[in-house]
Amino acid sequence: MNQTFALPGRDPSFIGRTELMNDVLPGYLDRGGDGVPVVLNGRVGIGKTVVTSELAHRQRSRYAEVSWIDVATAGSIRPAEWIATCLAAVQRRTGPHLLVLDGVSDPNDVVRDLPRDETRILITSRADAGLWRRFARVIQVPALSRGESVRLLTAPCS
Repeated sequence: MNQTFALPGRDPSFIGRTELMNDVLPGYLDRGGDGVPVVLNGRVGIGKTVVTSELAHRQRSRYAEVSWIDVATAGSIRPAEWIATCLAAVQRRTGPHLLVLDGVSDPNDVVRDLPRDETRILITSRADAGLWRRFARVIQVPALSRGESVRLLTAPCS
């Protein structure tokens, strides 16, 4: 895979959200063949990106290709251009593809340009969940529980 679209490194301090990681998200991605994206939604700093990265690492063996586009830091390049370039890079590969769009602020920036094939699409966004519900399955990312927060804050640094 082109390094531009490479999955970020795994966070060794990832903790918690067991139900979301083990039950909810894999089930939603399994239904992704219908072309409906899954949006992880939540407020700033809730952990959408780290949850998505961890899930992509855990599910990586199920996909021929995993592509990651950091929309939030794409600069002057429109998300549609990144998506088109990424899809062109993987078009000759066979097998399922997971496309992650991290930090989408406005659904209208990407919805028209999403692939209409068996590509599984996972998006992180803090935009109002109501804006996404017409186009996607929306999952709210919960805050860490008190116990998970304590474990995270008292864990030795890696």
